Amino acid sequence: MTRLVRFALLMAGLAAMAGVGWSLHWVLISAASSQQVTLRETPPSCDEAVAELGLQGQEVNCTEPPPASGDSPSAHGPYRLVPAGYVGPLSYDYVGPPAISVGEVTADMDTLRASSLYKAPSFMPDGYALSWMGTFDGDSESVIRAVYAGPGRPIEIFRVRRYTRPIDVYVPPPDALRVIEAGEVDGNYAILSYPVPGSFLDGKAFTRVSFVEGLIETTVRGDGLDLDVALRIARSLR
Repeated sequence: MTRLVRFALLMAGLAAMAGVGWSLHWVLISAASSQQVTLRETPPSCDEAVAELGLQGQEVNCTEPPPASGDSPSAHGPYRLVPAGYVGPLSYDYVGPPAISVGEVTADMDTLRASSLYKAPSFMPDGYALSWMGTFDGDSESVIRAVYAGPGRPIEIFRVRRYTRPIDVYVPPPDALRVIEAGEVDGNYAILSYPVPGSFLDGKAFTRVSFVEGLIETTVRGDGLDLDVALRIARSLR
């Protein structure tokens, strides 16, 4: 194991969060099949990471990674639900078109409305209106982030072109305060993510609904957003 890889494992151990942040991927690529295979390995414990990074005696915010799980990932259409603590290979296939359109990196609303990715919801809660759009970490033909402002907290809509399958969804441990649920939006495979009802995060932490049509994944997200409202917005984007 190289020093760089070991360091990544140690830092992952310190950053462990609900079975998501601790994952480390080893990448193997088959040029013949355009398939990518990654290997998810168990990171070091908090004590091991602290010792190897020489942080003994210092205040360190660290969450122990979940124990290794014997459960296998499960498919939900284009999504793959990966159990907390899963250790093993994960394979992916490139399903994109031979030529990818190149857009612009911009926050200009007129330019983004002209994008093939752009779609406005036909439903928004009363008082909400589009306040900002941008290309986030891509360009106008790969990702658009739209922010709607209103009387409550902002509501975000992401439209992202996904060229690999499956799309991984990391399931939190059973004692986590977040629910990941396989669902659908008007017949399209969807993933619902929301705080455990009745927990102290209920009505405060983010709710997210994501679904896939063709190569495009649409996500509706908002802190404290009611799940039924998020689903209604998502359906209006079909």
